[in-house]
Amino acid sequence: MIFHEIVAQAVREVAEEEGISEETVWKILPKVKERARN
Repeated sequence: MIFHEIVAQAVREVAEEEGISEETVWKILPKVKERARN
């Protein structure tokens, strides 16, 4: 599995577990990435 596929699968799983849309998870990922850098 390539990295993008792994991330996409994780996004699907988190969205399902949390009861939110995949789009919402994808929307917040850049914010998470930025926080992780700081």
